Amino acid sequence: ENLLALGHEGTKLCCEGETRRVQREAAEDSTRALGVEFTTYGETLELERVKAFEYLGCLMSFDDTNPQAVALNLKETRKCWARISKVLRAENASSQVCGMFYKAVVQSVLLFRSETWSLRPAVLKRLEGFQLRAAYKMARDNTPERGPNGAWTYPATADVLEEVGIQ
Repeated sequence: ENLLALGHEGTKLCCEGETRRVQREAAEDSTRALGVEFTTYGETLELERVKAFEYLGCLMSFDDTNPQAVALNLKETRKCWARISKVLRAENASSQVCGMFYKAVVQSVLLFRSETWSLRPAVLKRLEGFQLRAAYKMARDNTPERGPNGAWTYPATADVLEEVGIQ
């Protein structure tokens, strides 16, 4: 009965199917990219195929998804956020002030060179997940709470992001 109210798109099976479809399409795109031949003056060139390479100091992926660049930025961002959050906690800064520091410093590190990224849904979820975890740590009122049975209860995402000012 609940599934009928949500419609097919809301079912777990459909969501998982959509994820698998996106992954399959990404694999097909990668296979097509590897099959491309370059021809100049009627002669086919044999080029070395690599999964990732460094271009102007940035990791580039052969299929233009750039998961390596995103992972590297996330790693650097975690270090940056760890240093800044220690200072903010020591100064007992408000949620809004923490949010301003996050937007000014942390997001600039996280999104460095992001204009060249082609984001797939899985990569976008990693970035959104990092931002939401950071927002939970900045929030004072809307924080996750552990219930008596040990299960965690999380506040609405919109409320947390609004509290810290990073909607």
